Amino acid sequence: MVVPLKVDGAFHSYLMNPASVKLSKELETTPISKSNIPIVANISARYVTEPDEIKTSLAKQLNSPVRWHQSICMLIRDGFDKFYEIGPGKSLSGLMKRIDPTQEIKNIDTTETLRNLIKSN
Repeated sequence: MVVPLKVDGAFHSYLMNPASVKLSKELETTPISKSNIPIVANISARYVTEPDEIKTSLAKQLNSPVRWHQSICMLIRDGFDKFYEIGPGKSLSGLMKRIDPTQEIKNIDTTETLRNLIKSN
């Protein structure tokens, strides 16, 4: 599924190749441990836990298509039912609502919002 987005740059395209190469080189010397919690790689819509997989995914996400729809569908299929968008804006929440409007999505855009969420759980 392809969803054209209005963005200010050529993110996730071949125009980001130089940045991807530079990030890959930086990640070679960056210590990353095996993740105890699976991370969804948005370039493959698969879980990654190994340091090499994480580093490769991070570098490739700059110049590869985002598999957002597939990633979210996988998480829902695997039983996830609460989603949080952290940071300003609600772009990802909007995309999420298009995929499955029944899912619970919360926006955390301030430290106060984060504190309130922590207190409520």
